Amino acid sequence: MRRRIPLAVLTTLWLSACVAHAQTPPASPSPSPAVAGLEQAYERTRSAPVLLLLAQAYADAGQLEQAANAVERLVAQRRGLLPPPHSPLWPAAERNDRLARALATLERAAPRTRNGRTARRLPREGVIPEAIEYHAATAELLLGDAHGRRVIAVDHHGKRRTLVDKLAGTPFGIRLGPDDVLWIAQQANGTEPSALVRVELGTGARVAYTHAQAKALNDIAIAPNGDVYVTDFGAGALFRLDRNAGRLDPVVAPGGLRSPNGVCVAADGKAVYVAQGVTPVAVDPASGAATPLTHPPELDLLGIDGLYCRAGELLAIQNVTFAGRVLRLKLDGPHTVSAFEVLDANHPEFDLPTTGTFRGDTFLVLANSQIYLLPGETAPRKPPSKRIVILSYPLPR
Repeated sequence: MRRRIPLAVLTTLWLSACVAHAQTPPASPSPSPAVAGLEQAYERTRSAPVLLLLAQAYADAGQLEQAANAVERLVAQRRGLLPPPHSPLWPAAERNDRLARALATLERAAPRTRNGRTARRLPREGVIPEAIEYHAATAELLLGDAHGRRVIAVDHHGKRRTLVDKLAGTPFGIRLGPDDVLWIAQQANGTEPSALVRVELGTGARVAYTHAQAKALNDIAIAPNGDVYVTDFGAGALFRLDRNAGRLDPVVAPGGLRSPNGVCVAADGKAVYVAQGVTPVAVDPASGAATPLTHPPELDLLGIDGLYCRAGELLAIQNVTFAGRVLRLKLDGPHTVSAFEVLDANHPEFDLPTTGTFRGDTFLVLANSQIYLLPGETAPRKPPSKRIVILSYPLPR
């Protein structure tokens, strides 16, 4: 039985990205803002990933014939897209034969690989991690546990210890900096604002930084010069910490990006790459100018969660319009993806893969975050039934 994730998790990325830019209203009244926004977005972009999100919105709204029609068009386009396991399309197909046939065809055509090898399988102890980081000094994996509002460390035997406990909000992004300082992107909790939290692991000392317009700080990157950047999914912004003033300053002002998520900084510090909207952008850290990356037309880049810089390339994890993909993007200059490699697609362990980390020349991926189980989403509201799996991908140079 496929459990259902709320449509908001699947469509927020594109509603915020597209509704504000739509030029014409839909041809006929739509029963939901999700359908209306995505109809406009698809008319504007003619993008296959947007068509998949529109199919999901139709299914969620009970417009099953429209959903079937959209999936049939996806079959004809042969882009390899596949709804995530918790898409509303799957339960809707049980009520509509045409949709069931179209989904079955789409599923058969979707590429499936098992290239990722299991690096670690955690004990089943109620952890719902959204973020992962490798601590080379201790050979431990650090996990931001969204269920317990803490950060834990797990060694290669599976033994765990709590590094940071009793966070005011849910930890999303985590990043380990110099001098054993851990940075945490903490979500708002109703009384405390979303904040970037600095934790000295040696002493436990904490300092929180925020901004008046911060809404949902998400992921973190540290530049070669020590600057700390954090994306804000809710505000559509990229912030940088002003260490002298003790505050977050916008590099890209709120509203300048479309649901920004993963972020990383080029080795020379001249570009900050941000996953957002239809394609990632390269942000000039001096001017804040955001340039969309050009890429091969057959490459779909919507729905990137984690994004990571490596010499001359980017590593990306997708989870919105695929059941899960891990991509290796070759860069030709700061603004061009000249080639790409799909390291994995629809791996059987994928269950909302979110983020990754480097362990030397190996890329480690959090394969099954199960963040749809977080309190505040629709049922089930309980700890995950699956053990958390970390997959590894060697990256020969």
